[in-house]
Amino acid sequence: DIASEAFLNGESPFLIGGPWELAAIEAAGMRCTVLPVPPAGDQPARPFAGVQALFVNAHAANPVAAHDFVTNWLPTTEAQTALYESTGRPPASITAVEAMDDDPLRTEYARIADELALPMPSIPAMGAVWSFWGTTENAILDGRAEPGPQWQSMIESIEGQI
Repeated sequence: DIASEAFLNGESPFLIGGPWELAAIEAAGMRCTVLPVPPAGDQPARPFAGVQALFVNAHAANPVAAHDFVTNWLPTTEAQTALYESTGRPPASITAVEAMDDDPLRTEYARIADELALPMPSIPAMGAVWSFWGTTENAILDGRAEPGPQWQSMIESIEGQI
């Protein structure tokens, strides 16, 4: 939230975030571009991609219709486009992404996710990752720490928490 506010107030030249940040950026009338996170070494930076999932309740009143809806209608380009239009999040469907000609920012997020992203682990231990990761990024960016040793310290801290 602090980083987003600084970016929106023009106090920060960049923001590391996801497509969920775009609504506030657009509301502020800012012009910006979406770029992949630059690598810190020889390998490309690989962002995590999160997805939303739908489940059919075992006690649904009509599980056949619910299953049909989730497996046969939601994956369609029409449904994916409707979800994108109602939430502003890039769709999972490549065909639906290709139809987003007038939305270059979300299209770029989708492209980066398709080409570089790794699935975000869906485990409670990820809570330990974000705190150490943010602290490490801040220490490196403001010059309080050398990148290599600080990153190794972050890894050890995360492993210790998990």
